[in-house]
Amino acid sequence: GGLNNAKYRCSLPETAIAKKPKTPRQVLLRIYGPLQEDLNDIVREVATFLLLAERKLGPKLYGVFPNGRLEEFIPSRTLLSKDYKVMYPAIAREMAKFHSLDVPVRKIPDLWTAVMRKPVNDCAEAECNRLPGRLSKLQLAVGINEGEFT
Repeated sequence: GGLNNAKYRCSLPETAIAKKPKTPRQVLLRIYGPLQEDLNDIVREVATFLLLAERKLGPKLYGVFPNGRLEEFIPSRTLLSKDYKVMYPAIAREMAKFHSLDVPVRKIPDLWTAVMRKPVNDCAEAECNRLPGRLSKLQLAVGINEGEFT
């Protein structure tokens, strides 16, 4: 999910006959949101998604277009509190597989940059006159915390 995407389950009607036998009957259409404006971020995410799909650690990738992609739809449900005890170890095992992969992508999370750096920079560009002293303190705090993740 995330904060930055719109997702839609798209299905063929039950009466539809696919021209190719491996045509999926359902797909997930993901439209990138405003937090994914940077082309480098999109390319990195698609490359990572494709690597995981090829290694059977994620859904299949059916197609990519400028502001989104088509993915394999995997039926699921929202986890309940009672599910967590069983799911956490399974998720940890899958994450260990992911982090042990030898892949040519940066494995350091950059969510901090995406969430905090952009609003601070936007405020600086807009010359937030109401916050002259506070803006520099906020920029310093963001920079210090960002350093913990890089």
